[in-house]
Amino acid sequence: FIAGLQNLLGQADNNVRDLRTGTYQGSSYLAPGYLNQIKNVLLPTLTSIISVYLWQRRSFGGRLMACALALLAVVGLLGTGQRTFAVVFFASLVMSYALVQGRISPRRLLQFGIPFLILFTMATAALGRSESKVEGSEGAAETLSIYGTEVFQRFFNGQQLSAIYAEAVVADWQIPPMSDWLTGLAQLGPGRSYDQSIAGEVGRYYWGGDDGTMPPSMVTSARLNIGKGPTVAVFYFWGLGLAALSRWVLSQRGGSPLFFVGAGGLMFALGTWVSDAPFQIVQWGAGMFAILMLVGLRQYRRYVASVPAASADTGDGSLRAQSVSAKA
Repeated sequence: FIAGLQNLLGQADNNVRDLRTGTYQGSSYLAPGYLNQIKNVLLPTLTSIISVYLWQRRSFGGRLMACALALLAVVGLLGTGQRTFAVVFFASLVMSYALVQGRISPRRLLQFGIPFLILFTMATAALGRSESKVEGSEGAAETLSIYGTEVFQRFFNGQQLSAIYAEAVVADWQIPPMSDWLTGLAQLGPGRSYDQSIAGEVGRYYWGGDDGTMPPSMVTSARLNIGKGPTVAVFYFWGLGLAALSRWVLSQRGGSPLFFVGAGGLMFALGTWVSDAPFQIVQWGAGMFAILMLVGLRQYRRYVASVPAASADTGDGSLRAQSVSAKA
């Protein structure tokens, strides 16, 4: 990401594409799953909470430190060139805000979303996405149109097109039971690249090389790994589990900032899993979000136990409890 920004500013001519793809495949694999939990969840969560606290103190030094921490979180999220994790964390913040407030208005969503879209588009340009198209563009308007199309496709139809193409490629494949999922599990540790999976293999068909991946849908992935019958059962109970988790989170009377960010991130990671192996949700930080949620809830309950019941109970039976949550 930083190398790409240097290119945009005309300060260098770095090969951003190779640096970016090297973070998730090839011999220079830099972002295994265990590292993603720290870089993409723990670091931005803690820096965000501390930044909000410092900003609310209304001192120049505190706000300067808050901006520095926010910049650190952005570099951590985008530094390896993988924009998905920035989307996941942004969504966790939006969902945590909605949990605290009980709802999120369209106006507030735009206030959150527009700066993020600008940052996301800048990252798209800095990371060399659609580089070949941009080189042949004429004028700034066409360049912005190319990047806008790239951002739109990434949010609205990238995974769907990938799933359709992957299904056509692997329709007749036969693999050893659970082999691809076990490969995905191994990729959470160091020394295993993403190009060793079905997504990497299909990506080579599509790109003609190691330029990217094309993950199958979660249903295709499950069918190849465990068969058709177990696939139906797995997703039936998966749906029940998501419903139970949602009811449990909404039933809590309050929580600390860690609880809300963790719950928002966990619900987003689990609820938006639509492609690739189930270990993809771990790559997105679901494990660390779950830990943050439970630690935050325990922190809140210990705080409530230490203060008089009358001052801790909001009496509305909802998640709001802002005064207690903020202090916790």
